[in-house]
Amino acid sequence: MYNDESVLENHHLAVAFKLLQNADCDILGSLSSKQRQTMRKMTIDMVLATDMSKHMSLLADLKTMVETKKVAGSGVLLLDNYNDRIQVCPLPLICRMLACIQNMRWRCQIVAFYWQPMLHNQNQG
Repeated sequence: MYNDESVLENHHLAVAFKLLQNADCDILGSLSSKQRQTMRKMTIDMVLATDMSKHMSLLADLKTMVETKKVAGSGVLLLDNYNDRIQVCPLPLICRMLACIQNMRWRCQIVAFYWQPMLHNQNQG
């Protein structure tokens, strides 16, 4: 079924893609084969990026990418390749997931967990 990595995220992807096989649910039906492949890859990458067990490495990669671009450029963050774009794309998705959590105490704990490492690093530096 799934491997032991990102089990919940893989389950969500499998269910979503299974639903898309139903003609009544295929919202991507008008896309070309290449566009469908691109959309599938982006969806997989974005959903897997919501796995909180990978949060620290994804955050470190994002920070490195932003710092590298800041040093190399005009202060404008250009997302000129797929890897750069896919690092930023999951952020609104994560924010939306948090917005759906009805229990305010849980939401605050998740936000604190998510941002605490970054705030700790700012205080250290």
